[in-house]
This record gives sequence, structure tokens and C-alpha cells, in this order.
Amino acid sequence: MTRTLAHRIVVAAAALTAAACQQLPTLVQKPAPAAPQITEAVLRERATEQLAAGVKQYEIGEYDNAVKSLTGSLEHGMLSKAEQARARKYLAFSHCVS
Repeated sequence: MTRTLAHRIVVAAAALTAAACQQLPTLVQKPAPAAPQITEAVLRERATEQLAAGVKQYEIGEYDNAVKSLTGSLEHGMLSKAEQARARKYLAFSHCVS
């Protein structure tokens, strides 16, 4: 019986040693998703939309919202000179009436 027990211990030790020597699977890291790119065209479109929204808000008497939209449209820095002048005009009017 002791010989069987010794044999089992040797076999178990050999199995553990063999298992310890196996190479662990490597973790494959997926690349992080790329951040969305904001193009000049997108910024120009947003600025134009905010300008239109600001003018509309001014016309219906929502002067505080108009100030926010018009200021946002100017902050993009993508409006043409004529659009900038229009945004500043409505911005000044909004400040005057509020």
C-alpha cells in the first residue's frame, strides 16, 4: 500500500509540474476605439445651426436662450464675416431687451 501511495504522490507531483510549465494564454488587447474626428465642415454646420437657432429664439422673445446660441455660434470661429456680423447684431439686441 505504501508503494501505491508513493506512486500516486509522484504521479500527482509530475502532473502539477507539467501543468506549471505550460505557457499561459496571452491576453489579446484590442486597440482603443478612435476618437471621433470633428472636421471644419462639422464645426461650420454647428455654428450655422446655432446662429439660425439664436435668431429664431430672439424673434420669439427667448432672449437668454438666444444669447447662449449666438455666443456658441461665434465661439466655433467658423462663421463668415457676414454671419459673424449678423450673430453680433442679434446678440447685442438680445442683451438690450433682456
